Amino acid sequence: KMMEICYERLHVPAMYFMDENVLSAFCMGRRSCLVVDLSGSAASVTPVVDGYSLRKSSVMDENLGGYRLDSLFSQFMSQNNFAVTPRFLFRRSMNHSFHSSLVEYHRMEIVRDMKHSMTFIPHYRVGEEYRSLEGLQNLGVVVPSPYVLPDGTMVSPYYELCTMAEQLFFPERKPAPGQVPEPVTTTVGKKRSRSVGSKETVPSAPFSHPLLSNTATASLADMVYKSIVLSDVDVRRELLANIVVVGGHSLLSGMTQRLQRELDDAVVSQLKAKVHIRLPIERKFSSWIGGSILSICGSFQQSWVSKHQYDEHGPDR
Repeated sequence: KMMEICYERLHVPAMYFMDENVLSAFCMGRRSCLVVDLSGSAASVTPVVDGYSLRKSSVMDENLGGYRLDSLFSQFMSQNNFAVTPRFLFRRSMNHSFHSSLVEYHRMEIVRDMKHSMTFIPHYRVGEEYRSLEGLQNLGVVVPSPYVLPDGTMVSPYYELCTMAEQLFFPERKPAPGQVPEPVTTTVGKKRSRSVGSKETVPSAPFSHPLLSNTATASLADMVYKSIVLSDVDVRRELLANIVVVGGHSLLSGMTQRLQRELDDAVVSQLKAKVHIRLPIERKFSSWIGGSILSICGSFQQSWVSKHQYDEHGPDR
């Protein structure tokens, strides 16, 4: 259906479909890596091996998407009597009303800007005695400045607002319907050699301790764990050493550092997890940048599906 719309309505000369995780890997300059995509709609972890996406090893959770965090921010503002009003509604010359969807869109844009300005994730887990702004300051954490709404109202950096993204690593542990939350039990089997005559071995259990599963919402480290366990044992070492974090939600302060710390505490000593940090613009537009890189490759030009081929064979082909 998409090809039909592009060719018959938009009149594009040629097109090609590609997995967004593979394009993100190309953007990062890697043929094999573990792509952690923190987008607005969901959070997903997908292994990419030799330019192919391993869908059977992919893990997705809609409860960890950026839009859910936006809604929590909006609820917090409403509960504390903060009115978020778009800027264009303050113009005195406005004599007509606007559709509610337009007002809501601009209101949520302000909420998202406030989220990226005020939210941060500590680089490590903090104890109960430090779970306040004063406690975080005693640990050397820089607390963000107050946020000024369009109407001039100043929103102080509440602890709940600043650390709301902590739920990515400490989500609510609610059992899924019909399931009882139990820990994952992995049996450490015999070590398997990677090559004949080599002393280097790969543990069949890549993590030193089991993480929780069978929950409605898993943490980000849990998702990485599940994706690695579902992947073939021969590619686990390479995937763990090449973890890339992309998506707009990855731009939150401290995100990649905290994921690195969580994985360091969980991975066995024989393996090493490495989260690669790239420029913010590369993380935000990784799929588009990867697509532009792929499109200029000389070997890729023969892979396009042209309009002539579509007219000749039809959309079913």
